Amino acid sequence: LWALVEPKAKDEWLEIDLEILSRCDAMIRLEGVSEGADIESEFAAEHDIPVYAGVDEFVAQEGDDE
Repeated sequence: LWALVEPKAKDEWLEIDLEILSRCDAMIRLEGVSEGADIESEFAAEHDIPVYAGVDEFVAQEGDDE
């Protein structure tokens, strides 16, 4: 939605996304083709941020921590 308010090039948005992701405890990768999400997943893995394949996998992992 921000792209409508403040248009930017795709690479600029990705840079912002990676900055936000660098502060996250985990990432949930939803199904579907997305070059940006693939780059974000690689970034997360390189920075020891767990990447979960969907919400169900994330919720299941959360239950294991209890």
